[in-house]
Amino acid sequence: MCLEATACEEVAEVLDRNRIRDKIVVAMDTDQGTLEGIEKGLIAATIAQKPYTMAFVGLKLLDDLHHHKPAPLDAPWEQNTQAPIPSFVDTGATLIDQSNVRDFVQAAAAAQKAGR
Repeated sequence: MCLEATACEEVAEVLDRNRIRDKIVVAMDTDQGTLEGIEKGLIAATIAQKPYTMAFVGLKLLDDLHHHKPAPLDAPWEQNTQAPIPSFVDTGATLIDQSNVRDFVQAAAAAQKAGR
């Protein structure tokens, strides 16, 4: 399991070069090398984060807090069932493997072409 974007491609190449086939490699993020590793069968899957969604939701929450400050700011909101702000935000993730890597690459290229 690689918990950062750049190492997994290297790990998969080292395992392949040494003909180690009894290990399953799971990556993090959607670097080009990681996606190619999935296509080649060197990487089993990767967990794709949603950086645009993460930034959008984060900025929206900060803007809301700036314009509508809960009083007091230092209250233990995570323990309050009536809290005006969430104690946890999940912006989602997508599992990419051989079954959907082509679709993901095509969708990412289309979004980039459209300027997103």
